[in-house]
Amino acid sequence: MKNKKAAGVIRRPFHFRKDERESTCRRSSEKIDAKAEWSILITSHRTWFLRVADRLVLYFCYHDIVDGLPLCVFDDKKDAPALLKNVREALELIRDTDSYRYRRVVKRLNRIIIHPLPHHGEYIRELRRCTISSALAKSGDIKKIALIIIHESTHAELYDRGIGYSPETRARVEDVCARQEIAFGRKFDNSVELLREAEARLTYPEEVWSNEAISKRELDWMEQQGVMPKWLLRLLAKRRARLLARHRLRKSADDAV
Repeated sequence: MKNKKAAGVIRRPFHFRKDERESTCRRSSEKIDAKAEWSILITSHRTWFLRVADRLVLYFCYHDIVDGLPLCVFDDKKDAPALLKNVREALELIRDTDSYRYRRVVKRLNRIIIHPLPHHGEYIRELRRCTISSALAKSGDIKKIALIIIHESTHAELYDRGIGYSPETRARVEDVCARQEIAFGRKFDNSVELLREAEARLTYPEEVWSNEAISKRELDWMEQQGVMPKWLLRLLAKRRARLLARHRLRKSADDAV
């Protein structure tokens, strides 16, 4: 048996994603310092933990499957059938209206979860998961739900193409996703009101998508919903502010080098 260590082959944890494995192979001939190795290890274990938690959520929640795409409601069970029906109809609307974008949804997303959010939707890269706000799903606005699914599947497409969601690229990424919403929404008659929010998003200043602004919106929403005691929210706000300040200092130091 050949000595693989001598041959320069570095074994990585089995739960690395495909893009991480490819990235690791490209860097195998380079010298990686201990800090980079530690960062990779933490990322892989975080991904593993999120996937285990996601499996548990899917097991215990009310769920359904549409064209191989699992739908899951993590909210009040009495509303679950109606929420699933609305999301299912939104997927069927995309399938019947725009087969190209529907193939993207089915290909890029592993799961759609419905639960309370401070905004209409979000995409979690590690799980390839689209999350829909339960408030939006309860509204019964099928076309609006379809637009959000298109928006989040565009995030997935961009991630898969190597375009991340850093503070520097965030505004441009959101513009691309909003334009995909608009392109899909224009397939319907009387779409002016439907697309008003997506078109307004194109005019937002970049500061709206900063880490500080997003953090403030999330904390304000949690305070309104009574998710946590106010003293805990204040503590969390201070903690986030310190982390963001540390991130800015680190970035400034990297730019100076």
